[in-house]
Amino acid sequence: DPGYRDMLISHLKSDDFFGVERFPTASFILTGWEVRPVASPEAANGIATGDLTIRDVTRPVCFPAVVAPQQDGGIKVHAAFDIDRTLWNVCYGSARLFERLGMHLVHDLISLELFVRADKA
Repeated sequence: DPGYRDMLISHLKSDDFFGVERFPTASFILTGWEVRPVASPEAANGIATGDLTIRDVTRPVCFPAVVAPQQDGGIKVHAAFDIDRTLWNVCYGSARLFERLGMHLVHDLISLELFVRADKA
């Protein structure tokens, strides 16, 4: 339903969640990479460590990622991981912070998926 979708996106952009008018961007700065032996090409071949900033709150995160070298000398990176949104002050509907939410309960874990491409300079 396009109407429901638009309402959901608007609510996620509001101050209840990500406050995009005040905080228009989120960022991740890679601070470390640990190579991991893998059994298949699709498996994560490393652990990324870095600083994730959402709503002007910066916290360290660590997650598995797949790095694939490209024929042109660049790389592609893919990672999917979960964070506890309340650690970045995204608290709307959290059962840990509010009582008697009923149908307004929103799970604290959110899933993030990163796609990064770095071309050879």
